Amino acid sequence: MAVFVVLGLIALVFGFLFLFSPQTLTRLSDWLNRTVIQNDARALQNRKLVGGFLLLASLFLFYAAYQMYR
Repeated sequence: MAVFVVLGLIALVFGFLFLFSPQTLTRLSDWLNRTVIQNDARALQNRKLVGGFLLLASLFLFYAAYQMYR
C-alpha cells in the first residue's frame, strides 16, 4: 500500500512539472541524461497529454491505496 502512495506522489509531482514547469523538467532531464537515463523528446513535445495522464495515474494510485487501507 505504501508503494502506491509513493508512486502516486511521484506521478503527481511529475504531472505538475509537465503541465506547469516544463523548463524545470528540461533542466532535471538534462542533469539525469548525464547520470541515469536518456530523455525522450516526444514526452516533452506532448507535455500536456503526458502531464494529464500522470495526474490521472496518481489519482488512481491514491484511490487504490485508500481502497486497500479500508
